[in-house]
Amino acid sequence: MFSRIPLWFSLLTTFLLLNVSSPASAQDEMEDEEAGLDLVDLMNIEVTVASLFAEAWVDTGAAVSTIDEKGWRKLGARTVYEAIGNFQSISPLRAFGGSYNLPIRGFASTSSNLGIASQLDGIPMNTLSSASALGVITEYNLSALSRIEMIRGPGSTLYGSDAFHGVLSLRTFDATEDVVHMEAEGGNVGHMRASIRGSQELLPGLRIDATVAASAQNAQYISMNYLNSLGQKRMGRREDAWESQTAHLKANYEINDMIRAHGGAYLMRYKADNSRGYAGNVHNAEKSIAMGRAGIELKLPDEMGLDLEAYYWYAVNDTEAERAIDQRGTLASLCLDADNSRAGSRLTFKHPDFLSTQWSARYEFSYMKVDDSRNDAVPLGRCGDYQPKTKAAYDQMDRTIHSVLAQTRTSLFEDLFYVTLGLRGDFYSDFGGQFTPRGGIIFKPHKDSALKLLYARAFRAPNSNELKGFAGAILGDENLKPEIIDTFELIYAHSSENWKMTIGGFVSFWKEGIIIDTNLSDAERELLGGRGYGKYANNGDLQSRGVEAEATYNQGNWTTSFSASYIASEDVTELPEGANQPHPLATALMLQPKDDGGRPFTAFPAFIINTNVGYHFTDWDLHVDLSGRVMIDMTELSNTIAPNSEQLPPFAMLNASISKQVEDLEVQLIFRNMLDLRNATPHVISANIVDGERSQGFNGSLRVSYDF
Repeated sequence: MFSRIPLWFSLLTTFLLLNVSSPASAQDEMEDEEAGLDLVDLMNIEVTVASLFAEAWVDTGAAVSTIDEKGWRKLGARTVYEAIGNFQSISPLRAFGGSYNLPIRGFASTSSNLGIASQLDGIPMNTLSSASALGVITEYNLSALSRIEMIRGPGSTLYGSDAFHGVLSLRTFDATEDVVHMEAEGGNVGHMRASIRGSQELLPGLRIDATVAASAQNAQYISMNYLNSLGQKRMGRREDAWESQTAHLKANYEINDMIRAHGGAYLMRYKADNSRGYAGNVHNAEKSIAMGRAGIELKLPDEMGLDLEAYYWYAVNDTEAERAIDQRGTLASLCLDADNSRAGSRLTFKHPDFLSTQWSARYEFSYMKVDDSRNDAVPLGRCGDYQPKTKAAYDQMDRTIHSVLAQTRTSLFEDLFYVTLGLRGDFYSDFGGQFTPRGGIIFKPHKDSALKLLYARAFRAPNSNELKGFAGAILGDENLKPEIIDTFELIYAHSSENWKMTIGGFVSFWKEGIIIDTNLSDAERELLGGRGYGKYANNGDLQSRGVEAEATYNQGNWTTSFSASYIASEDVTELPEGANQPHPLATALMLQPKDDGGRPFTAFPAFIINTNVGYHFTDWDLHVDLSGRVMIDMTELSNTIAPNSEQLPPFAMLNASISKQVEDLEVQLIFRNMLDLRNATPHVISANIVDGERSQGFNGSLRVSYDF
């Protein structure tokens, strides 16, 4: 730690010299006054992820977390996962191929990448092969985004099968006035990023927004302990080098007062080297997405609206993992490749007020396909060139979905109560139909307060792995049914000129869970060559409950925020008598024996606390922010793959940000993990990682941006 002090002492000295030489001007003071006038807008920010209509934060009919560019700059975030890492009831955990799983409200297991609807500018990004997009979309460069919204809970009424546990919505950069913004950041642990973005009105009503961004992380060499294929404890290093490139071009054309056309083209590439995954072995991955979308919006009489949008994308995901192929521990490369495509369109009709009811309806079409796939073991390091390639069982599998939904919000007793209702029907080409309702009663004693009683059902359709089987290790079942989750919530929300808060509780019941049942017959074991892990089955029965609270307070030059959650989740699945214990290297949610009161999901922290305190030194136009996150009561591994896993020490992260604005130039110093703790988080995809996944120690970076 002390060897880094001279570097950061010199940077800090330079930074302070900027402040001493640049006292606030009259223009700066005017901007401060204008900033104070924005507090009401800040507290009543609109949310778009939880409804087809934009809603005031206090009125939204779901548990929602949001963050914008200013918010993640205060945190010193470099990636999407760091930006959302301070949301309540969420605990991003390391996963396969350099990516992360995203457990929400307690269900931390190897399958925590499933059931999260990922949206990019409103376009669904989940693939058929994995039922997830977290390994790709969350590597979208943060510099190319303007806002992130998240539903913490079911969202199937709006988003269908993907939104089982939650919804992650990324909004890319756009602007309403001409601007060119350049930004660069570099740090002492090998992280660097740079971007340029701009917005230009080319013709009256025609605006173009464009972004090009790149980021990279050099090898980190973080120490780790793991068990090899012979069960021997070994010490290794986690390099976790990666690079990411993002570009998008968007057009928005206000043809006249009644018609608006819009479209965009998007490219993203991500490459990870020497991350750690199953059995502590090395994983490499290369992923890319190319997407196009176009739409038109019509404004009809009486403020009604009709929107039509279409999209297409193609995604490549090539992953290579080391795997032991014999008792001596001889390593080979397991090649897991999957190219997916998705095309779709949707037609949405909205009416803001008909008989005191705001209502909307949508028809949606989606076609998904696994265009190319591969699951085979080859000589070490030969995934790229070894022939022949063994196709996965789900290669060329496709799925067509027709969906209809309706949503209403009715005002009663002069806006004292609101009743929200929603119903969606999804009709699949491969297993039939599914209906998902939601509803709520919102009591509004004051325009800035709301007491909300909410119910929502969500479902997740089986993905191609579960239907066809995985890599010759897990038997598929083409008769699998969708898994179902029912969630009940009670939330109180209040917003005023300079503070807002929410407090609420929830309970969720997850039925027909798709799990790996290890109770195989002799014939089933023979199909797997005698060495398989199990079979996919609708046997899971799981529960989660918790309390969540959040508060934000702005007064004068001070800004403060706080959030906390307590979550208890458990597997209460009943096993047939004599059922087998799961294989320790299984790759999805495992079927475990039931203990008294169920078996808790111990990899998810029972307590999560997030804080942020900021102060604006107006004389120097200097912003200082301290942010912290504490997680308590979690084990080193998911107990769904490693019963009796060891308890991890409390996780404590403290970051600091110091930013200075000099006209159009902004300079920011960011210090991360200021306590220099080697924090550990659970590793949910391997039973062989010992002592958890260690974080970087104390580190820092310098960010510079300029607006032209």
